[in-house]
Amino acid sequence: MKNFFTALLTLCCISLFADAYNFIALGDIHFDGAQYHKLPPQTAGRQKERQRNLSMWESGKSAAVLSAAAAQAKSSKPAFVVQLGDFTQGDCDTPELQEQMFADGFAKVKSFFPGLKLFPVKGNHDVRVTGFKRSCNTPAAKAFMPLIAKELGRENFIGSYTVKHGKDLFICFDNFYDAKTGLAFIRKALKENKDARYVFFITHIPVLPCSLSVSEWLVQGNRIIADMLAKRNAIILTAHTHHPSYLSFSDKNGTLSQLVVSSMGSEWKPGESPAIQIDSFEEFTKAAMKKTKNIEKRSSFFKRYEKYTVNKFNLFSSNSGFAVIRVDDNAVTAELHTGVSGKPWTTVTLLKNAKNGK
Repeated sequence: MKNFFTALLTLCCISLFADAYNFIALGDIHFDGAQYHKLPPQTAGRQKERQRNLSMWESGKSAAVLSAAAAQAKSSKPAFVVQLGDFTQGDCDTPELQEQMFADGFAKVKSFFPGLKLFPVKGNHDVRVTGFKRSCNTPAAKAFMPLIAKELGRENFIGSYTVKHGKDLFICFDNFYDAKTGLAFIRKALKENKDARYVFFITHIPVLPCSLSVSEWLVQGNRIIADMLAKRNAIILTAHTHHPSYLSFSDKNGTLSQLVVSSMGSEWKPGESPAIQIDSFEEFTKAAMKKTKNIEKRSSFFKRYEKYTVNKFNLFSSNSGFAVIRVDDNAVTAELHTGVSGKPWTTVTLLKNAKNGK
């Protein structure tokens, strides 16, 4: 009888362990190098970006962010790593150079996480090629997506993809094809995974406003996406702003939690203490209104969010780093790391009480 209860306890422990795991989330990294650019930048803004990128990669600051995440991986033993877009800087002179940038950048990041799967999504810079006025998906289709497909153990694909880990669904969203295709993909993924414990929406462009200067720059079809995801109390992991933030909104559909992660080497300041710069959506809205010349347009934009109850809104200082997302039946939490101590500077609860874990 004793052996029976011992065996039962062992089975229970295995089951609990399988349901609890963690993964690492990296934000923008903008992999770059002088070898990918033979021509000078086309604008003053792109000149500034190139100087920033070359400095952070040549100085070792970008590698330091990845090294800190890699050190954390050794102790946390994550299931995998997600990267939230702008894997590369883009702006290569030719599509062929952009393909090489993807190959080199992917190999570089993978070298920090041997044995772990790496699941990125495309960012706006990943489709930015010199000479193309609009998004150029061809280099990513040729050189980036096959690398992701290999991580998934699948044939090559184009666009969005899903990952199932245990009971949980990860929708890795490609914002750079037409909105209709993207919405259809999300709808299908949610319909086919009605029993998912947690739904994670991995996107470079945010779903909910979190940028003071470009508040309106949200994922294509953002209002429809927000409604669909709220019905599943989804967790949004995103980047793009280079400014970490966390917010939680609720409406009649459910609750949305959104975490912005930035891993820019240019903002790697391990000796500084991060801080909360804005701690309410009302304060954020007022500050954002001061950042635009088109008061009427932005005021109209923010009115659409009056239907939500704001549970939490934190805009953090620009200190970059990474997040360790911990998942179990009770909650999903995010540990935000901005240094090398191995200890998070803060931890936020993204969602409590899984549907199937009560």
